[in-house]
Amino acid sequence: MVLTARITGVLEALAMMRRAVTVHTRLDKLRRDFAFSALADAIKLSPVKTGRLRAANQVILADEMITWVNYANYAQFVELGTGRAGGASWTPFLPEEQGPAYALAWPGMAQMPFLRPAVARDLKELEARITALGPEVG
Repeated sequence: MVLTARITGVLEALAMMRRAVTVHTRLDKLRRDFAFSALADAIKLSPVKTGRLRAANQVILADEMITWVNYANYAQFVELGTGRAGGASWTPFLPEEQGPAYALAWPGMAQMPFLRPAVARDLKELEARITALGPEVG
């Protein structure tokens, strides 16, 4: 006994899978380029007094996540500001960003953002580059 089946669409499915791998590879490169470009911009924008803040900028890539870190223990205060001056100088850079709670009982210092503006600036370029991939995805 012989049983023969014809499966249609296999070649098309294989071609789609190859395109998907190509698109995934390009998206991963865009993600890495974005991560390191934003890191470079954050380093340039970091206020410099001793150089410690600038040297403490790092990026961590894990799976599909990108995490920018500054290991200086005072980085968050420089980035976000403190006290009344911090509250008065708060500027959102990223979509849906909410400001921190400021202790308004003391004068504090104005924000000197370096990481959020770097990410926000490079995020616009990343979105444009992903949009340009559109025809390859479809």
